[in-house]
Amino acid sequence: MVKSNIAKDGWLKELTKAYQNSDIQKDVQKAITEGPEEYRKKITTDEYRLAGISEDSEGEKDEYVEMVINKRMMTESPMLNEYKLVNKGGILTPDLVQQRKIKPEKVK
Repeated sequence: MVKSNIAKDGWLKELTKAYQNSDIQKDVQKAITEGPEEYRKKITTDEYRLAGISEDSEGEKDEYVEMVINKRMMTESPMLNEYKLVNKGGILTPDLVQQRKIKPEKVK
C-alpha cells in the first residue's frame, strides 16, 4: 500500500508550478549553465579541444561551441543533482522522485 502525504504532494505541485514561471526559469537556467565554475571550465576545455579550436587569448568565444557547452551544462551539471532538478525538453523542473525521498526533519 502506498502512503500518500497530501501536504508534501501539494507542496511539490506548487514547486513545479513555480518553476514554470519564465523569470524563474531564466534565473535557474543561468545558474545551472554558469556554475559550478570549475566544472564549466572542464566542459569548455573539452568542447574547444573536440572542435579543434583554440580559445582566443582575447576572450572571444566560438558561438557554436558555447551553445554546445550550455547544452551540456543543462544536462550534466552537478548542480542538477545537488538541487534535485531534471531537464525536460530544455525546461528545468524539480525531480519529483528525488524530492519525495527527502525525509522531513522533526521540529524540536
